[in-house]
Amino acid sequence: MALEQYDIKAMKQATKYKMTNNRFSFYMGTLIVASLLAASSCMANTVMSFNIRTEHANDPGELAWEKRKNNVVDVIVKANPSVIGLQEASTNQQQYIEVALGPNWLPVANAPILFRGDMYRVLATGAIELVEDKWEKRFAYWVRLEEKNTNKSWLFITTHWGVDEASQLGSAEILLNALPTVTKNWQLPVVLVGDFNAEPNSEPYLKMVNDSPLQNNFWGLTFTGFKPKAIAQLDYAWAAGLTINKCKADRFEAYTTPASDHYPIICEFKL
Repeated sequence: MALEQYDIKAMKQATKYKMTNNRFSFYMGTLIVASLLAASSCMANTVMSFNIRTEHANDPGELAWEKRKNNVVDVIVKANPSVIGLQEASTNQQQYIEVALGPNWLPVANAPILFRGDMYRVLATGAIELVEDKWEKRFAYWVRLEEKNTNKSWLFITTHWGVDEASQLGSAEILLNALPTVTKNWQLPVVLVGDFNAEPNSEPYLKMVNDSPLQNNFWGLTFTGFKPKAIAQLDYAWAAGLTINKCKADRFEAYTTPASDHYPIICEFKL
């Protein structure tokens, strides 16, 4: 029986090509994984400020909470935030939103704040008592969060000021006196959102601008009073120690029934 003849040179070249190709594939695969890890390590944080209008207002008809609540959740889901600061939310309203958003969402204890538990761990929390107005006691609630994929920490604050200028000025004074402590003399990046019930260039607004490193990052009308068009800006997104990439408001254009009497503000940033 004749022996088969093999081209040894060709076999060596094929083996060399296969090894080189495998090394290239491995190198490219490693590069892709590294790129994905790098991208995830600088994943944008997205904060949302949302005055959802309290159910205790007993609004009539289509404006009642039971009629609006699914729209509220839908607005949040579409915005895809990683942290939410709520205003006017009752315990029942906050729990409804938390459950509707799913198991990745966690509440900050005793605060109207929800956050993505798969993205952050809580380092500390607190509440700053502000000036009471004719409606209720007012607070600023804060949480110090740490990104799980970078171990970078930052401060998130949500607040809802009183309706009169005197209480707003008092709240601004208290808040500005407290912030150096909770931000470690402004060394900790901070995002402060909320319904301040004060318009741009009002005295309380200017006090925040002039007496702190905080800068407002959103401009536009946010309060509608359930009218067809917004009539005032009362909601803001302030920041210090970081750069906000972009901010926008959801103006409920997709809904027949508005989700609330305030447009939510959504802002993205990277630490």
